[in-house]
Amino acid sequence: MKRKLILMLTIAALIVTAMGCSGQTEKLEVKDRNASETESGKSDTEQKSGQEDAKPIKMNIMKSGLEKVWTEYYERAINDFTAANPNVTIEYFETPWAERNTKLNVLFASNNAPDVVCDAIAVQAQRAELGQFYPIDEYLENWDDKENMMEHALELGVYQGKTYGLGYHWDPRLFAYRKDFFEEAGLNPEEPPKNFEELKRYAQKLVKKDGDIVSRSGMDIPLTKATNYFSIFARQNGAVIVDEDKQVPLINEPECVQALEYLVDFYNMGVAIEFNALNAAEKPFLNGKAAMAYITPSQLKSFIEADPEMKDKVGLLPYFDEKAKATFGGLYQYFISSQSSHKDNAWDFIAFMLSKDETWKRYQKVSSPVVRKDLVDEYIKAGQFNEVIYKAASVSYPLPNVPWTGTFRKYVEQAYEAAMLAETAPQKALDAAQEELKQEIK
Repeated sequence: MKRKLILMLTIAALIVTAMGCSGQTEKLEVKDRNASETESGKSDTEQKSGQEDAKPIKMNIMKSGLEKVWTEYYERAINDFTAANPNVTIEYFETPWAERNTKLNVLFASNNAPDVVCDAIAVQAQRAELGQFYPIDEYLENWDDKENMMEHALELGVYQGKTYGLGYHWDPRLFAYRKDFFEEAGLNPEEPPKNFEELKRYAQKLVKKDGDIVSRSGMDIPLTKATNYFSIFARQNGAVIVDEDKQVPLINEPECVQALEYLVDFYNMGVAIEFNALNAAEKPFLNGKAAMAYITPSQLKSFIEADPEMKDKVGLLPYFDEKAKATFGGLYQYFISSQSSHKDNAWDFIAFMLSKDETWKRYQKVSSPVVRKDLVDEYIKAGQFNEVIYKAASVSYPLPNVPWTGTFRKYVEQAYEAAMLAETAPQKALDAAQEELKQEIK
């Protein structure tokens, strides 16, 4: 009860500052008015669900992020959906990532929440805890395509025993290395490091310095904003990080401490250029100034598009041979608002977007890793790096699925930075973070 009260007070405070702001939301109303009805006069959606009459329906759909390629994708997909469901009009709008929580707070507070929310998994637990997202288990039970979905994608949509989100786009972190830099350093480009200790040794051979200044990183190791990066090494070391069922943080468990000690020692070897992990523009690897790094599939795509020769100069691994096969990874999901008056239509839209045909079109347009098992083989054959991306996605984990994800991030970042800057020993830093986090969320 106290946790929910804290969440509600936080949201109320944000609403005060947001009510008068128009923001940068982009809107698009989509409807194919030339689409014909079926012979029965009902749309395909209504014939399938049989739950709503073929009366005019207007739905609102909100997506976080303003990426042009995604906008173009949704314009086409929504037109296809409304063509098959001529009684449905969709108002689609996008909101910048940094503003999406404030936007949702205002919409829910004014009882104008969108019918469907397309967002990252990080919002799931908080919104579910507040009763703002609608559990979709009743729809899943009768969904023929459920058996075709990757189990991991289904599992990540569950919060406290109920399913709230369905994933449609993986965003796993991939270990990437430059084969040409390997050759230059006398390393076999077809034999990347297999574990953490080899990673250190390779980095020492690959780093370049001008005096004491690192001019090319052996390995990208961020100094700040590195919760996601830290979690890669912690999870591969076997860490749980948070007991999500009991909602108990475990950030000072031995596996987490060992991971942080490893990263501090690694950084102190002088093999990395300092950078902020949340600013891709600073990332040395993407600027040709690092031999090894963790990157996202979209970063890889942009990197190669900028210099097509890189296609044969980059190698990938999904994870290292450590205690656990794991990596950090985001998952974009579809959610139905509890305020929606058209939940059946909202579900039909989600089912359409996760159909086999639409999932493949999403891959073709935005290189979205597939979430369906019946497309895995085709996906792997379709791209040079797709098999590694699929393997990484299958074992990728986002930030903990708890209502206090933002608070968790804050304290892990503080501990990480204090340890990396040699202000506090890793054990002491994580002990303090654990205690402060527990006090704030209890």
